[in-house]
Amino acid sequence: MSHVSHRTHSDPLPALTVVIPVLNGADLMRGCLEAIANDSYGGPREVVVVDNGSTDGTALVASALGATVLESVAGSVSAIRNAGAARSSSPLIGFVDVDNRVHPGWALAAVGAMADESVSMVGAPYEAPASATWVQTMYDALRRHPSTVEPARWLSAGNIVVRRSDFEAAGGFDESLVACEDVDLCQRLRARGGCILAVPEMRSSHVGDPSTLMALVRGELWRGRNNVRVSLRGPLSARDIPGLLFPVAELSAWIVAPVAVLTGRLAVGIVAAAVLLLAIGVRTVMMVRRAALPLRQWPPAAAVSAVYGLGRALSLVFPGTHRARQQGKRPQAGVL
Repeated sequence: MSHVSHRTHSDPLPALTVVIPVLNGADLMRGCLEAIANDSYGGPREVVVVDNGSTDGTALVASALGATVLESVAGSVSAIRNAGAARSSSPLIGFVDVDNRVHPGWALAAVGAMADESVSMVGAPYEAPASATWVQTMYDALRRHPSTVEPARWLSAGNIVVRRSDFEAAGGFDESLVACEDVDLCQRLRARGGCILAVPEMRSSHVGDPSTLMALVRGELWRGRNNVRVSLRGPLSARDIPGLLFPVAELSAWIVAPVAVLTGRLAVGIVAAAVLLLAIGVRTVMMVRRAALPLRQWPPAAAVSAVYGLGRALSLVFPGTHRARQQGKRPQAGVL
């Protein structure tokens, strides 16, 4: 299937609605909206900020910067996004999180890729912020950044554009989910025969990437929620299995290793420790290869790999809660 744009310079650009879900994000809103404004599109574009009951003046900031604001929308982030999508009749709906900063050319790249009517959704993996800490730099190495347009199994909901007709036919975001709702939507779109494309030109810096190891643990406790539930909904492929098995294996290893040592079962403890080190090592190698990390950065990569795995493992038994102002952060599903 070819996904080369068929749009010509004489074709009118379609209307695009950009939906931003938010709760207490006044300090982040200006940067998000200014980045969208600086992304010269040329076609009809509306920005809808859906406020989940903010108390910090978020709605006033958004309104002053020209956004349409829907206030006091209650429910999950899925419900907030769905409310924003229902606000307009644009054929294309973009979803951008308040802690994301789209780069120039974002909208045109999305529209160009969606000139092919078989394409249901386009987007790109987040990038680390410009002033990234070492944790954010290593965390970004967990993501695969394609260099050319290619099919994707899922895309994060903080940086996507979806065709309204396909979005509505699939039922929108599942409002019963508190995380992984973007993975679930992608599964349903693909089940209907829709194509999902990763478009490198749809760049977006994620200022909400965890800046410390503690923040990384807290974030993965949240992002790991609903991962198993959502993964088991759709048809599983070989690429999905590691994402399901690694957290279970690492959780078991974290529990078994110290218990075995304390009870004198050294051999069992060694096996458990080996499983844990293998998981951390596989993920670290993946990070090194994806980001072409030099030797001096292997230890920090291993540290982030270990803490990431710990957070995902603990999310199976201790699901975390979302920090209020970061409504819209989504799981990095599919990362080992």
